[in-house]
Amino acid sequence: MNRNVLIIFGLLMVGVAVVVNYRWQQSVIAENDPGPVVEVLAAKEPLQAGTEITSALLDQKFRLVPIPKKFLYEHYIDRERLARVLGQALRRPLEAGEKVTFFDFDTGDGAAGRLSDTLPTDDPSRSVRAVSVSVDDLSSFGGSLRAGDRIDILATMRHPTNNALVTVSFRDDVEVLAVAASNGAATAVVLALERKDAAMIALLERSAELTFLLRNRSDDRPAEPLGELNLGMLLNVPPDRKPPARIGPIIIRSGGIR
Repeated sequence: MNRNVLIIFGLLMVGVAVVVNYRWQQSVIAENDPGPVVEVLAAKEPLQAGTEITSALLDQKFRLVPIPKKFLYEHYIDRERLARVLGQALRRPLEAGEKVTFFDFDTGDGAAGRLSDTLPTDDPSRSVRAVSVSVDDLSSFGGSLRAGDRIDILATMRHPTNNALVTVSFRDDVEVLAVAASNGAATAVVLALERKDAAMIALLERSAELTFLLRNRSDDRPAEPLGELNLGMLLNVPPDRKPPARIGPIIIRSGGIR
């Protein structure tokens, strides 16, 4: 009887192991699967600023390269939009293998125009500027950040009076105007900020660590005030609690402790 129970138990364990292994294999496949891909325009060889794009030049100097659709930035040029760049001139040099965007041409994408044309001018009381902020794969959400997204910005720095590490909310509901990339990786984001805020974020970029919080584009609710966050709040340490007094060195000499 006991032997039969052990056999049944062993078979059950084998079945569980098979199921777990199968699910693990499926998860690995899902993680490595780039999903749908789309072909975008890239330069075959270096090109000079001012080069005018013709049909013959597209065939000779450019090629379509596949990238995962989830990493497709809004201003990349796919097969369906190749005709929009015919007759346009490059506004900057291109390196071999570099992906081309509508911002690389003098007249933009024919719809949004130049990047500067995307800045709002309907409110005369506001002085909005475009400012570029360096990012990496982590801060750009794995390269998923897109033009038109909206973010909240946090700044983590040392407090100027007590040197404590603090995090504060810098600005909320900031529009992303564009995302710059190199070799498929995001390198900078262009944000729309008031002129004074643009100057402040330039300072913060050099003296603090910036964190972006991605929000739904339709979410126009004001964010709750964060105040000044510090590790003491996480550890439930009262703000007026003083650190323990330091104990001086204990000197052991012949005849006892002094």
